[in-house]
Amino acid sequence: MTALKLGIETASLVNHLISGATGEPKVGEGATILQWTDRQAYEVLEVSDNGKRAIIQRYRRNRTDNNGMGDCQTYEYKELEGNKLELIYKWGAWRIKTKIVDFVKGYEYKSEDAKELFDENNLLKVVEGKTKLTSSYDKVNVVWSFKDEYFDYGF
Repeated sequence: MTALKLGIETASLVNHLISGATGEPKVGEGATILQWTDRQAYEVLEVSDNGKRAIIQRYRRNRTDNNGMGDCQTYEYKELEGNKLELIYKWGAWRIKTKIVDFVKGYEYKSEDAKELFDENNLLKVVEGKTKLTSSYDKVNVVWSFKDEYFDYGF
């Protein structure tokens, strides 16, 4: 992975510097997702034989310093929480694979179809001829073999 472009892809000098780190996913090791200024710590749970697919899960954030809203932050990483993410190396970058329900090409939504199309949580469900299950691949900046959590209180 090439380093994130400072001021374009990240506003964090630290994220810019660590984004150029090389590595590959390894089960039991850390992973860090880099955002505009924040970082999120994950653990690698699974890796495919060809190394182009990984399952990661986020660590529960437990801050160990007493620095308040300062830049010097330390965390301990003991427990995992939340949903697992599937990352795929595709089109020259790591991407989060997400399953989504989408309308079938040519179908025109009619309000009288709402009860059939949406569940009790107002989420679109798969209905033959009207909706289908597809996948979305959204680029993610991830550094392997390294876990770090950081929250920027300035944003």
